[in-house]
This record gives sequence, structure tokens and C-alpha cells, in this order.
Amino acid sequence: MTLREVVGSSEEAISLDVAKEHLRVTNTDEDSYILEIITAARSYVENEIGETLHKATYNYYLDEFPDDDIEAPLPPLTSVTHVKYYDTDNALQTLVADTDYRVDANSIPGVIELIDSWPSTYDRTAAVQIQFVGGESDYLQINKNIIRII
Repeated sequence: MTLREVVGSSEEAISLDVAKEHLRVTNTDEDSYILEIITAARSYVENEIGETLHKATYNYYLDEFPDDDIEAPLPPLTSVTHVKYYDTDNALQTLVADTDYRVDANSIPGVIELIDSWPSTYDRTAAVQIQFVGGESDYLQINKNIIRII
């Protein structure tokens, strides 16, 4: 299993203005440094809590389909862009949403539910490729508000 962020958000969990207000900084001399600290802090918190605090697109790779539904890493799950896999002939195939699988983005963590059964895959690394968007939900807004308070 491998997870890679492919498109990050231009919006951080805490804005530069909020951070500067908290730090009582009124000039712009340290803006780039403060932005680096915000990014590092968000990354650290995401790693600690196992959730994403900003909207981003991820590629999630599995060597094969599991026996049951697939839980999306880094909740909250916003949407699934695609589910692709290498079939038994090693040809890349794309599953069809609402025909082959359903997405439950309301659960924490979000779930990619199989409708019938997952297809067989070729014996290779990263035979299953899932692209999804995580972040930006009411749940995420609650986390952002808690972080602002801290």
C-alpha cells in the first residue's frame, strides 16, 4: 500500500492572517517563514491524527483488491476520481462508479464499497490504483476551528 499526494491545496488549515494575529506580527518581513511553519505544523498534525486538514488529491496504490470494501486513508474522503486496476492479462482497466463500486463519503473514514465483487488482478506491485480527493467537509471545518482555538 502506497499513498501519494498529487495535487495539494493552495489553502492551509490556518491562514497567514490568523497565524500572524496569534503571533502578534504586523509586518510582512516574516511571511514566507510563517507560511513554512504553518505547512510544517499541518503536515505534522495530519501525520499524528491520520487525517487530512486541507483539500488534496491523492493516489492510493494496492497490490490487489481486498476481500471487502476499501477504507480511504486520510479522512475525510470527499470524492473518488477513479479506480483502475491491471487485469489478469496485465491490461489497465477502469471501474465504473455506481456500476462496479459505490463511494460512501459520509463515513469516517470514507469507504469505497464493492457492488458485486472486485475483479482479479495481475500479480504485480500497485495493481490497483485509486485516485481520490480528501478534505473539505463539515468534519474538516470543525477540525480547523479547533486548531484556530489552539
